[in-house]
Amino acid sequence: MKDYYEILEVNPKASKYIIEKVYRIQVKKFHPDLHQDEQKKKECELKIKEINEAYEILSDDEKRKKYDIEYEKGKINQELYYNIAKENSFYKEENAKLKEYIEKNTIKSKLYYKPLNKKDQNNVNNIEKKGKSKQNNIFSEFLKSIVALILTAAIIISLLLIINNIQPLKDFILKQIFI
Repeated sequence: MKDYYEILEVNPKASKYIIEKVYRIQVKKFHPDLHQDEQKKKECELKIKEINEAYEILSDDEKRKKYDIEYEKGKINQELYYNIAKENSFYKEENAKLKEYIEKNTIKSKLYYKPLNKKDQNNVNNIEKKGKSKQNNIFSEFLKSIVALILTAAIIISLLLIINNIQPLKDFILKQIFI
């Protein structure tokens, strides 16, 4: 779809008056009789045809409304297509970079390209064991902190129940805090 606003070099919100003025300026600017060169005359004739077509659509209110609806749809579709193409190219580049990084920097990727000798195999096994032991250490520390939190809460609740059931102790604490 041709962008008639761009052909006439006007804003899509331009009034009829402005479109007419710009149309007249464009026709004078690209009139074939103003040029001596045959190639330039042909280019100007094509440009004048485009300008006339754009003016015919944009100067008529009904045609302009229909065109604006299609123009907006086209713009939205073009933006969607551009964004999808941009995302796809981004992911392709990122996937290629990731694949290259994995091939260069990971030990496991070397397994696919050449067999490991015993020393390298032991290194791979040691790294895997260290990773598992780190995970186990983190999990055990997490469990220890949960147990400590539960025990602390149980002790505090027990103390509150004991204080609440012993009347002289309760009175003493209330007097000390609130007086």
